[in-house]
Amino acid sequence: MRKIVKSSLSIIFALLLTFSYLFNPLTVHAKQATTIQELKEQLADLQAQKAKQASAKAQTQSEIRAQKSNIYKAYQEKETISNEVEEAKNKITESEEKIEKASKDIDNMLKYYQLNENGNNYMDYISDASSVTEVIMRMKAVEQITTYYDNKIATLKNLITEKQNLQVELGNKNNELNTKIDAYSDALSELNDQMELIDEISEDIDTQIKAQQDTIKYYQSVCDSETQKLSTCTKDPQSFGWLKPLVKGRVSSLFGYRSFDNNFHSGVDIAGNAEGTPEYAAAAGRVAQVTNRSSCGGNVVYLHVTVNGKRYTLIYAHMLEIKVKLHQVVTTDTVIGTVGGYSTSTHYSKSGYDRCAYGAHLHFGVANGWYHVDYSSWNQLTAHLINPPGFPAKGVWWYKR
Repeated sequence: MRKIVKSSLSIIFALLLTFSYLFNPLTVHAKQATTIQELKEQLADLQAQKAKQASAKAQTQSEIRAQKSNIYKAYQEKETISNEVEEAKNKITESEEKIEKASKDIDNMLKYYQLNENGNNYMDYISDASSVTEVIMRMKAVEQITTYYDNKIATLKNLITEKQNLQVELGNKNNELNTKIDAYSDALSELNDQMELIDEISEDIDTQIKAQQDTIKYYQSVCDSETQKLSTCTKDPQSFGWLKPLVKGRVSSLFGYRSFDNNFHSGVDIAGNAEGTPEYAAAAGRVAQVTNRSSCGGNVVYLHVTVNGKRYTLIYAHMLEIKVKLHQVVTTDTVIGTVGGYSTSTHYSKSGYDRCAYGAHLHFGVANGWYHVDYSSWNQLTAHLINPPGFPAKGVWWYKR
């Protein structure tokens, strides 16, 4: 049960840290970038985050090495204990054999001198002496023989007791080492989970940095200066109504708070389509962000669109394939990508990168306003999320965009 709880907590912790685009950003800034200069400032922030992650990775690697060393040393101690226990058993066996031999020796010696206390041989042996001096000598000889073997047997018995106590002591120490090994192993497992999260976050940051650099490069090509408002640098197409992103489907999960996972769902999930089904732009605009292989969300595309004169940011997540490029102009006939979502399908099982998707579907989100989708503007986007317009009730099918 403890392992199950630990595993569940690790999964929850991992999801909280790696919902890179759909739920939980690394950092949050109150201000959205409106100029190239501000985009560069955000890029510097991302690069600083990357450096911090590199430092955290180095520290975690050091701790992993330390725990592995602790486990190795503990197993070495266990091996030493095993050898000592075996040696103690051999000593006990050897001492028992010596006691048995000593008992036989003393019996044989007494028989040799015919010193059977149950008979008269002992007294005959003593009284057969020719003088008082010889009597004393014979008595002392018998006493010395019996005392020698008695002491020898007592010494061997003490040695057996000592080795038996040593076995108990070594057994207790072995149990203590087993407890330590379990603790070291648990710590190592947590550190490995932590390393996995750091790698995922670092990969997300690298994606952010690349996207930010591409965004800066694009606006440098269309803006007159680094202080010009980004919104004035381009003239994008607009729509006068909403279309659905899929020709058919049904809403399987609504926008808003969900009790089953105690989470806020940032869009609607559209099911009823097989993997590879084309997904379209719900309105005309431009590709604002392309994210590949996010740990939670998989392949994600963000669009800046204008509908009835108002700006929106659209979110397409859990895509099998992305069919557009960053800053590409799109119309409602443009195929943005294809439906994905199976975290255990043949398309995902080899990498297992999108662990927030279960079953083929499109996660479709809408926010009021345009946002250059990076961690620095995430709070602005999430604060302006709306229920995507134009969808029927949950579970109701549609067959027309």
